[in-house]
Amino acid sequence: MAGVSTATVIRVLHNNGYVAEDKRLAVTKVIKETGYVTVSKPRTSDDTRLIGIIQPCSHNLYHQKLLEYLVLYIRRQGYHAVIHILEENDKKAFQEIIKEMKEIGICGAICLADLGNDAGRTTLERLQERKIPVLMLERGGGYGFDRVLVDTKEGVYMAASYLIQSGHTHLAYIGRNVSSEPYEVDVDNDRVNGYKKAIWDHQSRIRESIMEFTEDFCKEQGYLAMKKIWENSSVTGVVATADSLAAGAMEFLYENRINVPGDVSIIGHDDTYAEFLSPALTTIAMPYEEMAKTAVDLIIKREENSTDTAAKRLVLSPKLILRNSVTEVK
Repeated sequence: MAGVSTATVIRVLHNNGYVAEDKRLAVTKVIKETGYVTVSKPRTSDDTRLIGIIQPCSHNLYHQKLLEYLVLYIRRQGYHAVIHILEENDKKAFQEIIKEMKEIGICGAICLADLGNDAGRTTLERLQERKIPVLMLERGGGYGFDRVLVDTKEGVYMAASYLIQSGHTHLAYIGRNVSSEPYEVDVDNDRVNGYKKAIWDHQSRIRESIMEFTEDFCKEQGYLAMKKIWENSSVTGVVATADSLAAGAMEFLYENRINVPGDVSIIGHDDTYAEFLSPALTTIAMPYEEMAKTAVDLIIKREENSTDTAAKRLVLSPKLILRNSVTEVK
């Protein structure tokens, strides 16, 4: 109503920290108009039951699905979620988010966004210096922080191996480009390595293997990748590292009257769009509920026992969900 951030309102209410005079007047006016009343009392440990979530600005259903499980489980534990959306490479916004989290008194932060640079890492370290635990959820590069990861290397290995065991000898991989930046995600590296390991372990059966990298996980990138693959190879089996990429690949094949799975079999990853596609997509399912529970439980345990400072790394297992997008090659 006053057109200012939550942190600004809190600074006005508690008369703590700098606020520009025009913004202070705007907040004060709204307080008077709404009849808002604050009750001043000392803060105790029971007052702070907020867990912050830093999520990337993304149209990928993976993040939306994971966020839903996080918020539900946080509520079940008697806490409240404070969600911040971070646009890609917005260093200033990242620092502002952390500043607001400190001011509203969160008891822990779960980060779903890539650190991306030294500034992002340093900002999170400042939270931990104030005894506020930080956890990286399915993000790499978070060394020194608690991390809950999924073994997506094994997931992609399962996908490629299943295609090979189904008789496919001409395979393709579609996935986000691997970054060389030190604080970028190593999730993409893991998926690439999972595919390469499957090809290596079954090399005697492989006749062709092609890898096409994308800028992100959007459907359009999957479409373009499949187009390039089809123009330069004779693949019959495709591993896509996101259901959205698989959906784009299937759209290209459909437009060109190439049957799935009759002509080309496809396996996706994440289990987001999979059951809504036609044919329903065989995919690698992420353990969303277990991811949320493990992350939140670890944050709460950190809050209750701040003397245990050693960073923990917990790895969960994905699973292969068989649907209708893969056929055996006779």
